[in-house]
Amino acid sequence: NVKNIKPAGILYFNLSDKLVALSQYEQNNENIKKILMKKLKMNGIFLKDLEILNKMDRNFESDSSNSLIDITTRALKGDSKKALSEDEFEEL
Repeated sequence: NVKNIKPAGILYFNLSDKLVALSQYEQNNENIKKILMKKLKMNGIFLKDLEILNKMDRNFESDSSNSLIDITTRALKGDSKKALSEDEFEEL
């Protein structure tokens, strides 16, 4: 049984050095976590589907600073090139 499979996104992950010089920052766990999350955030193009994006990242709607995907709910409502409909994905 093959289900109707939809793409959730086309993502890229930069493999450059993600080390953080801790001496430059206040060394508390919350601050370090924010810095790392910003450096590790995945960029790309996403399906314009709130349910799928929430399954990709449980922090997507509630806390964009702790989200691993680089898209906002605002991009879903507007004409962002980061959020595509199923038809636009198929064209791509």
